[in-house]
Amino acid sequence: MVIEHLLGLTPLNRPANAPVRRVTPLQEKRAKPEEVKRSASREDVHRLICTKTMSAAEVGEALAISTKAAAAHLRRLEEAGQALRSGDVTVNGRKVPKFRGS
Repeated sequence: MVIEHLLGLTPLNRPANAPVRRVTPLQEKRAKPEEVKRSASREDVHRLICTKTMSAAEVGEALAISTKAAAAHLRRLEEAGQALRSGDVTVNGRKVPKFRGS
């Protein structure tokens, strides 16, 4: 069907049952406070930063999760207003934010 279309023999029609991608506005993707703590490890991250100001690497080390996962949890908590940035620390020449719970 695609080859015939490229040669100009037939028009390319999308099948009726083809999936349609829905584009979600950025506001809908933002974390809502009531939905943020649905993840057990995110609750652990929040509990941990409420006791001590920590970076994503320190949170990951303390909870035995990857730094990337810890950073994602911290980002969601920050969007919901449950974590606050409290300064930066320099690690290997890069500034890394530290977070505390609110």
